[in-house]
This record gives sequence, structure tokens and C-alpha cells, in this order.
Amino acid sequence: MSEKLQFQDRLLSLGLARVSEAAALASARLIGRGEFARGVELVGQTLEACEQSGWQMCYGQFLRCLSEALAGLGRLE
Repeated sequence: MSEKLQFQDRLLSLGLARVSEAAALASARLIGRGEFARGVELVGQTLEACEQSGWQMCYGQFLRCLSEALAGLGRLE
């Protein structure tokens, strides 16, 4: 792989990391305010986008937010 393609791959990875982190923070804010349903929706959308892109570094953040929101909704199954 050429240096230019490697650089572009690194930029893409950094961009995905920033978007994922921003979405994790936004969902955490929603959940912290008690807006559990909206938080679950955002986490679900972002996990789906991560899965489609192959980006897995964000899973831990999102799973924590998702579990907290589902507990807030009383969905403990």
C-alpha cells in the first residue's frame, strides 16, 4: 500500500473515532438527562454505523451507554 493510501486510511480512522466519540458523548448526555429512549435510539444508530464501517473501537463506550439507558427504561431482561 502506498504512503498516500496509508495516510488516507489513518485520516479516515481518525474521523470515525471523532464521530464515534461525539455520538457517545451526545448519547451519554441524553441518558444523563433521563431521555433514555432517545439515548437508546442514538446509541443503536451509531453502533449500526460502526458495524457497517468495521470500526469497533467505540463499542465499549456505546455498550455502557446502552446498558445504562435500557436500565433507566426498566428493560433489565
